[in-house]
Amino acid sequence: MAKIITSLKSNTTPRGYDEVMYLINFTTNAVNTICKKKLEQRDYDINIDVELYKTPKSYKGKSFGRKVKVYTNFKPVNYPASNVYGRYTNMPKEKFNNWQEAFVGVLAHELAHEFYNGNREGEFQCELVCHDAVNMFRKEKKYWTMLPKFEKKTKAATKKVIKKKYGPSSAVELRKLMKEKGITKSPQFASYNFYLDAPKGFMFETGSTCLWCEDSADGLDRIKDNELVPKTE
Repeated sequence: MAKIITSLKSNTTPRGYDEVMYLINFTTNAVNTICKKKLEQRDYDINIDVELYKTPKSYKGKSFGRKVKVYTNFKPVNYPASNVYGRYTNMPKEKFNNWQEAFVGVLAHELAHEFYNGNREGEFQCELVCHDAVNMFRKEKKYWTMLPKFEKKTKAATKKVIKKKYGPSSAVELRKLMKEKGITKSPQFASYNFYLDAPKGFMFETGSTCLWCEDSADGLDRIKDNELVPKTE
């Protein structure tokens, strides 16, 4: 039987690789189970790229082609959060008790668009898949036993940073210099996901390791020399 296969293409959230991969794999397997009859009609696997972002809103998702974007707010104060699809009336209602449920629900909804379009009936069915996936996650015990380990890795990833360099006005210039010097293309950083969070600075991340370059005076040289220093508040 065919199945959905998901691949993590980018993760700019504060959560570590192991944790988000656990949630992605759980949700993918849940959708494969929920949409079994739809998958039986396919004679090929469905490969979907997943990109993860944080958002000031509680949650949102986007799907286009074979790519899904999941936006999550990780602050506990935002939960529980009501989930009612806003574009159409009389849609299924859901409540996310924490960011993990929001993550699973949004990803499940977007993966379900592989089988359902964006009209009212399609969105209704995607919301039902979201509901079923979240209920499956609520019965999942393994994640919660592993959460302390995930939390430990997340905190450890922020203990080392690259010391400050360059002021906020030259954040774009810093990115330009890094590109010119081939830092993001060098073997040392080849596996790092590099992105700009102007005017605060730059982040390299791979797996559970995060290296943060803040705006300051000598960060470029320290990036090149890989000189890490303890984070200063």
